Amino acid sequence: MYAVYHGPHGLRAIAERVHHLTGLLAAGLVRLGHSIRNAGFFDTLTVRLAAESAADLLRRAEQHGINLRAVDARTVGVALDETVTRRT
Repeated sequence: MYAVYHGPHGLRAIAERVHHLTGLLAAGLVRLGHSIRNAGFFDTLTVRLAAESAADLLRRAEQHGINLRAVDARTVGVALDETVTRRT
């Protein structure tokens, strides 16, 4: 029903917006010294942290209602969806 509700043009707009925001996030993370492990992406990034452990970041993110995925001791995954804005 999600696809029916939004229609093809709406789905495309949502997808383009999410991909654009994922690109902004990737660029910002790189500027902060982290590295993006996956060369290609749509809405999901795998981020190698510059200095912080994944466990420490996961704890802090959870306090702010941000859901990240632990990959290993220094790497996290983050996926964006249509509810994400430039501020959240």
